[in-house]
Amino acid sequence: MSSVLVTGSSGGLGSATVTAYLEAGHQVFGLDRVSAPDQPSFTPVVVDPTDEGAVHDVMRQIGPIRNLNRAECAVQSLGGEGFPRHP
Repeated sequence: MSSVLVTGSSGGLGSATVTAYLEAGHQVFGLDRVSAPDQPSFTPVVVDPTDEGAVHDVMRQIGPIRNLNRAECAVQSLGGEGFPRHP
């Protein structure tokens, strides 16, 4: 079972991505501003993704414990106001 990190895991695209990876048998860690219910093989983590320091703190705390330092895949699906847009 591989580990997958999904940001924006509570939104439309993010939650669909979480579901797809869970159905494929992966361990999924979801970072989002809002909480999501625990499910087998899914670990929700509440953090403001625009706060770089908070994200680093969360990754330092749970990364080695949850094997996130060896995640095979990271899916960035967050968006909305407050995020820079690049041309």
